[in-house]
Amino acid sequence: MIKKILLFILVFFLVFRPEFIFIPLGVNLFFGTLGFAVYCSDNKTRNKLFRLSHFSFAKIFKLFLPPLICSFISLMINSSVDLYFPRYVISMVFAFWAAYLLAWGFVRTYGELTCRKLAEYMIYGCVIYVLIALICFINPSLYAILNSLQRMDEIAAESFDRTEGTRLIGIGANFYTSAIINGLILILMGVCIAIYKYSIIKKIILVFMFILISVLALMMARTVMFGIIIGGVFLLSSFIRTSKDFYQSLFVTVLLIICVYVLVPILFKNYASDLDVLASFGFEMFINKSQGGKMESHSMLHLYEMWATLPDNIKTWIFGDALWEYNGGYYKNVDLGYLRHLYYFGLIGTFFLFRYYYLTIKRIFLEKRLFSPKHKWVVFAFCVFVLILNAKGPCDLYLYIIPFYFCNDYMSQSRKQINVNRKKLIK
Repeated sequence: MIKKILLFILVFFLVFRPEFIFIPLGVNLFFGTLGFAVYCSDNKTRNKLFRLSHFSFAKIFKLFLPPLICSFISLMINSSVDLYFPRYVISMVFAFWAAYLLAWGFVRTYGELTCRKLAEYMIYGCVIYVLIALICFINPSLYAILNSLQRMDEIAAESFDRTEGTRLIGIGANFYTSAIINGLILILMGVCIAIYKYSIIKKIILVFMFILISVLALMMARTVMFGIIIGGVFLLSSFIRTSKDFYQSLFVTVLLIICVYVLVPILFKNYASDLDVLASFGFEMFINKSQGGKMESHSMLHLYEMWATLPDNIKTWIFGDALWEYNGGYYKNVDLGYLRHLYYFGLIGTFFLFRYYYLTIKRIFLEKRLFSPKHKWVVFAFCVFVLILNAKGPCDLYLYIIPFYFCNDYMSQSRKQINVNRKKLIK
């Protein structure tokens, strides 16, 4: 039990990355260094993990090289010292070894790392994450205590102070980053419900958690809506596999809607005004639409303005300006993913960057056939998610999906099933 609790804590730290002051060097560097030390010292587990997953640091690292080379070319052409992307690649290396540490923990605890088990740990971690954010909103003193234990720069602290009381703020990832993580996990939830056979009780619990995360995540960052939609498509696909699945899923959904409608007013009657504030933020687009306006939020209007900020010279279009930040803020006051990459290393670097996004997702999920038989749809869903979210801000799923690279590959799963069938025949 202690191993499983420690493993859950590790999953939480590596996914939501709360930079607590008692973690030396920061989450990525600390756990990455520890993971590399474990890799070097535990040959038995390393060999077993390699036999099950066929992981390779070299195969992953070479995917970073084309955009990294483009960043150095842009830095030299512009005589810039903004080493954002080279530093980012270094953080990717540490994230790889941190993920190895996580995989090592699963193998030592369960004997293997399956994508189903890892996804479920991430789902449960997400539930804890959004509930902590809700409790912190209801209890500001707890929020102050947890906030004081985290490292943060002046910009982050100012953002927290400015938005406190208007949206949910948890520990670790917040704002747009929380939308990336929550959206990714909602997609994983939809996939799990669509391909795995769960009991009616377990399915009720998972659908309830999907609704809970969706509602609370919207109150943290509205961009999560795209993860809700994509995950919802997978969820709905589980309704139509057979007539039994359809009626079972319909029963589960109706039951949950009734429970939520009845229980929420009772449980939170003392916080009605606070919840109204959160609802106004999370569901602003729908509220505006219901009042006769357009289905848009205030932040979307600012988004449209930033899209008008395009480069005005050929050099920037091709090679970029090699600037990610300027005078303590976003370069050109733009935080859109596509434009920030364009300004940093131009169209060439941006092309290779999105190629890296695709190849990383492909190598992890398609080549290893994780979540088979829907592995192709999973790759498509994650690629669409990345493309959509980069219209809002920089979005790279690597930090959150790299642990899946250490999951049992399809051949390992097939061999395991063959051995199980053989044992049944012998009996």
